[in-house]
Amino acid sequence: MKRPKLLFVDDEKAILKAIRRVLFDGDYEVDYCNDPSEAIALIDSHAYDVIITDFRMPHITGMQVLIHAREKLPDAKRILMTGYSDIDVIINAINDGNIFKYISKPWENEDLKKIIEEAVAICIKEKESTQLLNQVLNEKGEWQALVHDLENQIYSINEQGINMLMKVIESKDEELMAHSKRVANYGLKLAQKLDLNRRSTTALDLASKFHDIGKIAIRDSILYKPGELEDHEYDEMMHHPKVGAEILLEMEFMKEVAEIVYQHHERYNGSGYPEGLRGKNIAIEARIMGIADYFDALTSERSYKGAVPKDEVIAMLLEEKDGLFDAELVDIFVDIIRNEKQLN
Repeated sequence: MKRPKLLFVDDEKAILKAIRRVLFDGDYEVDYCNDPSEAIALIDSHAYDVIITDFRMPHITGMQVLIHAREKLPDAKRILMTGYSDIDVIINAINDGNIFKYISKPWENEDLKKIIEEAVAICIKEKESTQLLNQVLNEKGEWQALVHDLENQIYSINEQGINMLMKVIESKDEELMAHSKRVANYGLKLAQKLDLNRRSTTALDLASKFHDIGKIAIRDSILYKPGELEDHEYDEMMHHPKVGAEILLEMEFMKEVAEIVYQHHERYNGSGYPEGLRGKNIAIEARIMGIADYFDALTSERSYKGAVPKDEVIAMLLEEKDGLFDAELVDIFVDIIRNEKQLN
């Protein structure tokens, strides 16, 4: 282990010789200097652990040396020695030089040794703590970089999966994909008004875009049939939330999204499917999407049906408050649509 490095500064050579005798055993690497100007130059070029200087020296005081040392070597322990019992000197040394200890001349050799040992021990401990902290920070930085890299890879993989699923829907029915995007747009506007957190908003956005992916398993003769469905046809159509959820569950990161898709035909009064959930037992994202899906499905023209005017659908929504849909959400959604109509 590298020996601690000390600097002693005193304009009296006899003092420096006396200190040499105290530190003869070689536990430290010590520089002795009787010129404060030279001491400042040494401080600029060496990494001292402890600096001990006399106070009264010609041209440059010990305080000036310690103040310079504080700027250049802030971690070094600074000790002031003086034969003058001046309280102002001590106060200034503490305030301006940020000294570790104050030693009066003449000193007791054992006391001087103990002060130096204490200063060195604290300096070593601080260095070890700094090294440990730097090691932790470096390791943390490495882990953060690794996690960031993994997150980027996961995001890239997830994005590929999302794009793939959207292509599946689009290949089945371009209008179905356009409908899903509009549902997502309506849902996000409502989520913003409700100040939903980022996680819920992201899940709602994805669930809205994929809420009808289960319809790829429904026969075209049923999916595009004009008019009302027969009971057995409606039973088949009711499977699409479950099929959609099962498709999404094949992707680990889509678990929350799959649950919302599974619930998007549940209704506030318990008349929905597939589980007949009621009220707040339905996820808020699914309650939001149910309203957005209902509104866009009715106001959009499809190959098998015409579009219902928005005012009529708004009236239908208001009639279904606390019936099919959450009344609070309906009121907010209707305000959003009416404000958009006024802007248009």
